[in-house]
Amino acid sequence: MKTKMQIMGLFILLFPLPLWAEVNISPTVVTATISEKTLEEAPGSVQVITALEIEEMGATSVDEALEQAMGLMVSTDSGRAKVANIRGTGNKRSLVLIDGRRLAAGYKDFTSTDQIPANMIRRIEIVRGPSCAIYGSDAIGGVVNIITKKAPDKASGGVIARYTSHLDKDSDGGMGAAWVGSKLGKTSFILSGSTQGIGGWNDDGDSPDDGDDKDLNSAAGRITYALPHASNLSAGFEYFDLERKGERYYQGQSRERNAEDQRLNYFIQYDNQITREGNLLVRAYRSEHENKMQFSPTAPVTSEEDAERWLNQIEARYTGPIMGTHLLSVGGEFRQEGREDSTDSDNDLDNTSIFIQDEFEIFSSLYITAGLRYDDHSEFGSQFSPKASLVYGILDALRLKASIGTGFRAPSISELFVTSYRNKAKYVYNPNPDLEPEESLSYEIGFEGGKGPFSGGITAFRNDIDNLIDTQFIGSTGSGKNKITYYQYRNIAEARTQGIEARVDMKLPWHLSTGAGVTWLDTENKKTGEELDGSPDIKGIFKLAYYHPDYKFRAATRINYIGDQHELTGEDKSGYVTVNLYLAKDLSNQIRVFAGIDNLLNEKKAYDGVTYIEPANAYAGLSIQF
Repeated sequence: MKTKMQIMGLFILLFPLPLWAEVNISPTVVTATISEKTLEEAPGSVQVITALEIEEMGATSVDEALEQAMGLMVSTDSGRAKVANIRGTGNKRSLVLIDGRRLAAGYKDFTSTDQIPANMIRRIEIVRGPSCAIYGSDAIGGVVNIITKKAPDKASGGVIARYTSHLDKDSDGGMGAAWVGSKLGKTSFILSGSTQGIGGWNDDGDSPDDGDDKDLNSAAGRITYALPHASNLSAGFEYFDLERKGERYYQGQSRERNAEDQRLNYFIQYDNQITREGNLLVRAYRSEHENKMQFSPTAPVTSEEDAERWLNQIEARYTGPIMGTHLLSVGGEFRQEGREDSTDSDNDLDNTSIFIQDEFEIFSSLYITAGLRYDDHSEFGSQFSPKASLVYGILDALRLKASIGTGFRAPSISELFVTSYRNKAKYVYNPNPDLEPEESLSYEIGFEGGKGPFSGGITAFRNDIDNLIDTQFIGSTGSGKNKITYYQYRNIAEARTQGIEARVDMKLPWHLSTGAGVTWLDTENKKTGEELDGSPDIKGIFKLAYYHPDYKFRAATRINYIGDQHELTGEDKSGYVTVNLYLAKDLSNQIRVFAGIDNLLNEKKAYDGVTYIEPANAYAGLSIQF
C-alpha cells in the first residue's frame, strides 16, 4: 500500500496544483447538459479528448484513445471486447454514444469501443458520474459521447496511410483511411471510410493466442439540407465490420476461433434554432449489431455467439430560455430493443421516458443545474432519476463543482432471457426473468482552476450501487478440464466505489507543454467484502509534448501506470507501466509524416496464461489534406 500511495503522490506532485485560473481557450461540450457549455461552465467532471490528442496518441480506434482518459479503464472482456469502465462501476454501467445516439448491445451485452475507428472522430466527451437524469439506463458510471466530424463549408478531404509492426513478433499490419466533404448550395455532406488490420501474437506459443489477427473496416456519412427559418434536415449512417481470428482452448480442445462483429447505425434528424439559445431537435434512429462465430475443428456454437440485436429510438427535445434567467430542457423518448439468435429465440423490450432539466443562476457566481427523468420499462415498471449540480465561482478563476444524483441500469435482454457461456465455455450463466434494475446514489465535490500557464483540479467521488446484478453459484458437473460450473443472474449484491481524481496541466517555455493525472480508486462488493473485478486501484497518466510552429515539428511522450486489478478467478492482474512516443513533421500545409512506438519498454504481464498487454509496436505513416 505504501508503494501505491507513493506512485499516486508522484503523479500529483509532478507540478504544483493551481488553485485559481485565467482561462484562455476552453472547448465547448454538450454531453453534460445537452446544452452547449464551456468546459469550465459544465457541471460535474467532464473531459474532452480532441482530434489532435487522438493523433498524438497514435490511436486508430476509440479504445486506444480512451486509455488516456481520467477515471476510466478500458477493460478486455469476454470475446476480447474493449469496454469502458468509468470510476470502477463496471463494464455495463458506462453508456457509449455516437453524437448522442445509443448503440444496440453487442456480444454478451458489451459495447466494444475497438469497433469504432478514430479517423471519423472530431472529439470525445467523457462525463464521469451518473447521467441517468438525461440519458436513462446504463449511465450509472458516466457517458462516453463520440462526436463525429461535421461536413465542411467548402470542398475538402484527406487521406492517411500507416504501417505498424510488432517489434519482436512476426506480425504487422496497416491502416488506410480517407474522407471527402463539401457544401453545394443548401446541401452539405461528408463521407469517410477506413480499413485497418494487425497480425496476432502469442508470447509463449501455447493456446490460447495472446492477441488475435484483427481486421476493421468502416464507413460513415452525413448529409444536411438547410431549410428556411434557421432549421435543417440531416441524415447519416455508420458501418463497422470487425473480425478477430486466433487460437482458443474451447470445450476441451485447442481450436481456431473466427469471430465477426458487424454494426450498422442510421438516423434522420430535424434541428431548428428557434432563438439564439432555443433549439428544437427531433430524431429517429436505428442501431443493429450482428455477431457470428466459427471454430476449427468445428465446435457447437451457442446462441450467444451467433445473434442479431437491434435498437430503435424516437426522441424529441427542446432547450430554450424561460422567465429570463432559466434555461429549460425538456424531452421525451421511446425506445425498443430486440434480439434474435440461431435457436429462433426472439426477445424484445421497450422503454418510454420523459425528462426535464433547469439551469439557472442564483447569483452571478452560483449556477445550478437540476434534472429529473421518468422511465417506464416494459419488464420492471417505472423509475425516477433525479440529479442536481452546482458550479460556484469562489474567485474569478477558482471554481467549486459538486453534484448528487441517482442512476439505474435495466437488466439486459441477455440477463433476462439468454443462457451464455464464459471462460472457454467452462462457466454457464443462466438468465433470470425476475431481475430488478440496479440503482445507484452518487455524489462528488471538487475544485478546479488555473493561473497563467497552469490549470488543474481535484475531485472526490463516491457511488453506492444497490440490487447489483451478479451471478450466483448453482452447481457444477464433471471434473478437471471437463468441469462445467453453473451460475444464475440475481440481484444479490451491493457495491461501493469511491476515490479521488487529480490532474494538472502546464505550458512550459521552449514550446513545451506537460500534464499529469491520477485516479485513486477503492471498490468493494459489500456482500463478499472483496474488490470489484477489473478496476485498478491506481491509474496514472503523464504527458510531455513539444511543438515548434516555425519548423512545424511535433513530439509527444505519454506514460501510463495501471495498478493492480482484482479478478473473479482470484488470480489478480498485476500493475504495469507503458511508455508511448509520437513524432510528426509537416512537410507543407497539406502533407504530414508521422511515426511512433507504443509500449516502448515492451512491458509484458500475464494473467490466466495470457499476456494481456500488447507488445511493443512501431508505426509510421503519411497524411494528406486537400
